[in-house]
Amino acid sequence: MRRLPIPAIVPLLTAALLALGLLAAGTANATHPKGDPRLQVVHAFTSAETAGAIATATVSCPQTTRPDLGPWRAISGGFNMTTGQPGFIPGEGSIITPFGSGVVYESQKVGQRSWRVSAQSLWGRFDLGVSVYCQNGVPKTKSASSTVVTPGTPQVGPATVARCRSSKAVAGGFSTPPPFTPTGAANTVIGSIPSGTAGWQAQALSSQASSLTSYVYCAKRKPPALGRSFVGESDSVATLDQHLVNANTYDPGCPREGRFIPGGGGFSEQGATSSQYLIPKDSNQQSGGTVWHVDAIKVGSGIPVTLKAVLLCG
Repeated sequence: MRRLPIPAIVPLLTAALLALGLLAAGTANATHPKGDPRLQVVHAFTSAETAGAIATATVSCPQTTRPDLGPWRAISGGFNMTTGQPGFIPGEGSIITPFGSGVVYESQKVGQRSWRVSAQSLWGRFDLGVSVYCQNGVPKTKSASSTVVTPGTPQVGPATVARCRSSKAVAGGFSTPPPFTPTGAANTVIGSIPSGTAGWQAQALSSQASSLTSYVYCAKRKPPALGRSFVGESDSVATLDQHLVNANTYDPGCPREGRFIPGGGGFSEQGATSSQYLIPKDSNQQSGGTVWHVDAIKVGSGIPVTLKAVLLCG
């Protein structure tokens, strides 16, 4: 079965385009959300121009420390991808006029201070933004991973869960080999979510034989709370091809409860099939850790597929 390249849009387009206009590819900037000195978000931007080209950005928390707060640690990371211009059809919703298509195939922590995201073009150009969410005065994390072989025939799955051995999950990530083939992506990651309080699950939509790895980042903490987006949210369901959907999970108690303030988050899909599914384009934290926002674009028409956002907090 041939997988067609599908366009997408980055959420919060105005802010993203402003940032891309001010910063050259590979550069970074940092902000303190809500002015909180314990928190810092660092952003970097890059791009890919032609089919098969890879865009990778690694963004790092600052090296400087404050004796009263301790060293900066990376808690979690996020990404957004711009591959088209937004449009709107009355009665149908958001739709994209594409200038390219890409697949995020890697989003994972590097060391204790950095987060790396990689994406590959299926055709045309895309811009990739990467964010790392940093906090002072938290312990180092330990990582665990789990890898599964993906089949050579189209199917939803498999999924694999990485588990903490003696602590609780702080955040998680995923990776597959670069997905580009002459007929589309070998694998598309359609899920990256917490599994209980001590695990992280990644799920792929398989098309060709490859592999999928899930990562979990663990530390001593109280069992975190799990926030999920509202299933009935109309903007999270897409039926028509190339339509944009988004989901948000919101918990105002997250940033002030527990040890890890920013929190880790992710996305999943409900109702996906091997020919109708969502390609994630945006998975990132907002509002200083109270919100995890995800965007995705629909592939195929006829079957409704729902996007979900998930957040660990506390």
